[in-house]
Amino acid sequence: MAMLCFNLLAKEHLFGWRNSTETDIHHARNLIERAQRLNPNSDSVRVSHASFLLFMMHDHDAARIEAEHALFLNENYYSAYWILALIECTGGNIEKGIPLALHAADSNPSDPLIYRSLRGAGVAYAVMGQYETAADWFLRAARAAPALPQTLLGLAACRQLSGDNAAARTLEIQNPAGLPLGMKAPADGVAGA
Repeated sequence: MAMLCFNLLAKEHLFGWRNSTETDIHHARNLIERAQRLNPNSDSVRVSHASFLLFMMHDHDAARIEAEHALFLNENYYSAYWILALIECTGGNIEKGIPLALHAADSNPSDPLIYRSLRGAGVAYAVMGQYETAADWFLRAARAAPALPQTLLGLAACRQLSGDNAAARTLEIQNPAGLPLGMKAPADGVAGA
């Protein structure tokens, strides 16, 4: 319940579908707190709360406490490592966030949401200016979950920034149904071509 509420609210907010109202945020907080009262030892509720605190309240310290509590409850919970990586990276501690993202990616490679950790590592390396390494991580994320626009944009941007203009320009993507959605920029419309 808490995870669903937060995820719906966060997706609307993060993807710009609509602005979250104070009523929405208050309702989400109440549902997460209720879930914590019902099951105070739930690692997934703790991670949902950490995500809420990070993305909706912008409270890195409180989010870190919740994520660390989730790891105390389950030291192998990859989502807790993933949210800790986001907390560190968005707080400016990219060097500390990358190993957490990589640990999350390595700890549960069969999870369908693994692309988040792989893409997170790509973003972190891109912010550090290591575009070739970032492109490798974005490519791994794209293989784990094909056709996600944020991943493909990161991959194309890192290829462009690392000087591989042809790869960035001719990036071919597939949608989940396997239909080609060729994205090719005209040679004269790409900066630096």
